[in-house]
Amino acid sequence: MKPTVLFGILNWGLGHATRTIPLINAFIENDFEVIIASDGDALLFLKEEFPELGFFNLPGYNVKYPYKSIFFNILKYLPNILYAIIRENKEVKKISKIVGPSLIISDNRYGFKSKNIKSIIITHQINLQLVNKILSKAGSALNRKLISSFDELWIPDLKNNLLAGELSKVPFGIKHQYLGPLSRFKFFDSDKKYEIAVVLSGPEPQRSILEEIILEQFAKVKMKSIIILGKINEKKEWYLNDNVKIKNYALSYELNEILNQSELIISRSGYSTIMDLAVLQKKAVLIPTPGQSEQEYLATFFKNKNIFYSVQQDNFDLGIAIKKSKLYYGLKVEPGLFYKIIGEINMEFIDRQ
Repeated sequence: MKPTVLFGILNWGLGHATRTIPLINAFIENDFEVIIASDGDALLFLKEEFPELGFFNLPGYNVKYPYKSIFFNILKYLPNILYAIIRENKEVKKISKIVGPSLIISDNRYGFKSKNIKSIIITHQINLQLVNKILSKAGSALNRKLISSFDELWIPDLKNNLLAGELSKVPFGIKHQYLGPLSRFKFFDSDKKYEIAVVLSGPEPQRSILEEIILEQFAKVKMKSIIILGKINEKKEWYLNDNVKIKNYALSYELNEILNQSELIISRSGYSTIMDLAVLQKKAVLIPTPGQSEQEYLATFFKNKNIFYSVQQDNFDLGIAIKKSKLYYGLKVEPGLFYKIIGEINMEFIDRQ
């Protein structure tokens, strides 16, 4: 009988869903049955990627970013978040009775765990980097308390914290493993079809605000470009002009091909995107989501290291961004550490039988 792993995946932009793809595939390759629980666009996306798997719906956090301060955004939606955490903990108990998992894995869902089943949380957000240092310390202390309620922490970074900097440094006492980068993509040499690829993502209303800025600035572009809008509900494509193609959405294999065929990527500075860029060895222009302090921290972190050029959304100028991006080196990281870890878990279950 196959061991079953139950994944609970946060729907907060598509990054949490996309980065679980290589893990899900690795568990399937190691002869596990995989069940997925999520909500909203993340659930729709994962159903598209894995139509053969079993799925459950979880309560949504329903967080938006109306303010340019992460503190006020979280404060506004804190009741939603706490209520969703309580409800998802009740849901995981119900789902566990139905599917009988051998292992529970949560990607940033702090209520998705069980006292009776080994529960692992995946996050790189260990030391929060807020503008206010006092809030950062208080938030990080609470965050680490929540993390420590799981049996183990899996960190999608390298041991030298190359990809997440201060965010992924682990204090003494938390059982953890570094997975290396998690990316659904693979690098391959390809003739370049596009000079620029834009990939939009993240919560509303900021995704739509950036879409409007991008479409306005690309309207007269003469460089061969493609813009992926990140609208998962409708698979439509058209041309903005003779040089700029627009797609509402692309499946992973399509996007993998598009990005390998592109010279420069313009995107948010979400952590899943950073891991993708590192694996694909791409130069990029990063535009952090206003109000997301983590994205702002990562954009500054890589800009200061001369790796990726970044600019605030309100100040984005396509011409300047293209010129400045040529002065930055990009990043190259080999993926794959997590395969060994999952293989070892498989051997544990074999030994028990």
